[in-house]
Order: sequence, then structure tokens, then C-alpha cells
Amino acid sequence: MTMWKRLVVPTDFSTGSRAALKLALDLAKVHGAEVVLLHAAELPDMVDGAMKVQPDGAKAPMTLEAYTKLQAEGWMDEDCAATAASGAGVSLRKVVEVGPPVDTLLAVAAREKADLIVMGTQGRSGLTRWVLGSTAERVVRQSTIPVLTVRRSEG
Repeated sequence: MTMWKRLVVPTDFSTGSRAALKLALDLAKVHGAEVVLLHAAELPDMVDGAMKVQPDGAKAPMTLEAYTKLQAEGWMDEDCAATAASGAGVSLRKVVEVGPPVDTLLAVAAREKADLIVMGTQGRSGLTRWVLGSTAERVVRQSTIPVLTVRRSEG
């Protein structure tokens, strides 16, 4: 039986990502593993992450990169709350990085010495998939560790 100690679960806050997180938490419970929930925030090429923004209610300006991370952390808390029952007793860490999703995911998985990546699929097809590609497909092709893809349920 394969034993996993650390699972990395990328999230884009979609239904598919939540399904992957739920499955990863169930697997982690069985294997006594830690789950690293990752969001890779990609800023547009023409935007400087060091640019200052003044969010509503903030006392001081912050960099766009810091603001992006803060927003993502809040959304991650919501995703974790939605799957709290599955995560009872499981060690869960939340990581937010700024960078291209595939490269960032693979770098974090290597840095964390992950045994498995568990990720949702969006189910793109046709022209959209041809133009944008499939993130899950690229991760499966480039990863040096096993990748478990979870197709989102329709419902």
C-alpha cells in the first residue's frame, strides 16, 4: 500500500477544486498525511505586483501582490469551512504564491516534498481547451510525482 505523507491541493476556488480538497482530506485522514492547500495567484503581465493599492477599510496602502494574497487567503478560509467535516483531525496548511499556476504548483510540490498532487479538472473542451490548454493536463505531463485528478461533479 502506498503511504502518502504530504498532499498538495491547488485551488482556484471552483467546484472542481473543492471536490479535490474533499477527496484529499479523506485520503489524508486514512494515511495520516498533511494537506497543503495552494492557490497560485497570477497577476497580468502588464501589472506590477509592487504597485500600491488602498483597499476599502485599510489604514495604509499595500502592494497589489500583498492584497492579492490577502484576498486569496480569505477565499481559502471559505473553501476550508465548506469542507470542514472532511478535514476533522487532518493537518492543513494554506499557501498563497504569486506566479503562473502550473510552474508555481510544481515548484511548491517540490519544495514541500509532496508525495501526491490532488487537483480538480475544469472540463474545458473544444476551442477553449485548444487555446488555453488544460492546467491539469500540463501538471500531469510535467510532474515528477503522482497526480490524482478529480472531475467536478455536475450538481
